[in-house]
Amino acid sequence: PLLAHLESEGKASYNKFIKNFYLTLNEIKENYDICIFDTSPTPDVRAVCALALSDYAISPIELNQEALDGVQALYKDIEKVQAINPELNFLGLLPNRVVSNPFQKENLRDLVLAYGKILLKGSDGKAVCIPSRSAISEAQAQGRPVWTGDKSTAEKVWREIRRVFEALAQAMHLESRVVEIIKEE
Repeated sequence: PLLAHLESEGKASYNKFIKNFYLTLNEIKENYDICIFDTSPTPDVRAVCALALSDYAISPIELNQEALDGVQALYKDIEKVQAINPELNFLGLLPNRVVSNPFQKENLRDLVLAYGKILLKGSDGKAVCIPSRSAISEAQAQGRPVWTGDKSTAEKVWREIRRVFEALAQAMHLESRVVEIIKEE
């Protein structure tokens, strides 16, 4: 809750936040293979700090006009942070909460035409996406992995989402580690 008001507190708070964030990451880095920061799409101090300390970035995007209109600004923000952190690799756009309806199919087609080069793609070269499924929302609400839900639904949803994880692992050169994890299922 304290971080929600950070943006309005000024530079003294920014510096404290950045220092603490950096020190915490250095303290815990030996304990984790991957650390994921989920930030707001607004380029505030929290998001910029997370990007400045990251190796990879991905941008989930909903297939609505507002999100599509913001792609160029997002990409420019990533490029600005890459000037601070040249190690930051932008893995691409990841369509999220995708519904198979004519409106979203058209928006996805527009996204592919305009920004196909920066879409996260699977090993088959096709863009991957996270579907809008109630099983995902239910798993989030219950604080459990999606694949542990109702067997038939969980298996179907996991097959769809698994492509996203495999594409991320491939882009981050972690394929062998992900194969080990998937075999443990």
